[in-house]
Amino acid sequence: MRQDGPITRRALGALALAAMPLGAIAAPSPPSPSNHLQARPRAAADLIADPRTPGLRHLGLDRQRDAVLFTPKGLDYSKPVPLIVSMHGFGGSAFDGLGWYQRAAGEHGFLLLSPPSRGETWNVDLGPIGPDAAFIDRALDWVFARFPIDPAHLAISGMSDGGSYALCMGLQNGELFSDVLAFSPLRLNAPDAQGRARFFISTGRADELALLANTERMVSQLKGLGYDVLLDIHDKGHVVTRRGVDASLTRFLG
Repeated sequence: MRQDGPITRRALGALALAAMPLGAIAAPSPPSPSNHLQARPRAAADLIADPRTPGLRHLGLDRQRDAVLFTPKGLDYSKPVPLIVSMHGFGGSAFDGLGWYQRAAGEHGFLLLSPPSRGETWNVDLGPIGPDAAFIDRALDWVFARFPIDPAHLAISGMSDGGSYALCMGLQNGELFSDVLAFSPLRLNAPDAQGRARFFISTGRADELALLANTERMVSQLKGLGYDVLLDIHDKGHVVTRRGVDASLTRFLG
């Protein structure tokens, strides 16, 4: 499980984001193909032959900041499998994004994809039209071309800045993602929301970055627009808790 730790010079960037306005959320609208993710799960007959070897593998999409896929042992590919797209916090890497769900992937039977941000952190303001979104689209298309993915169990998740971007992408691509699993998100920005993803948001009473009052306002905004939101509050700081991971998986897979 990843913990961002005490406030450092690096964490000050995330703290600045936390102090920014929550951003806009629009009521869900019809799809706008040019502004949203285009990758979609494929039928079994359309998949590329792949050995599907268990373990970690780079996708080969970028030499410096490549996406990583974790494939647990024993997955049954005779039927569609769940997928979680998990995103790191400020200054992290693809491997940081795997941390809190990798242990559970084999136990619960799902694939885990971690695409790193194009810069030091995720650009929430650019949302679905920026380089982060374009890379996520490429990584998803790579997975969709090789694995039978269950569209009813397709989640986007993240911690801290990654949690903020998960909220953004989940709102703006709610016809693709069934669930959004956000841990200690700092803010959200989704002026072109669509679909009806479900939301799990976890935060701590002692969190100095993702303040509880800020999170509660985000939850209120989402619920006010009719979204299904479950808020998990723990007593710790800016961390992903084991309880939060288990609760998010119960919601996602249940």
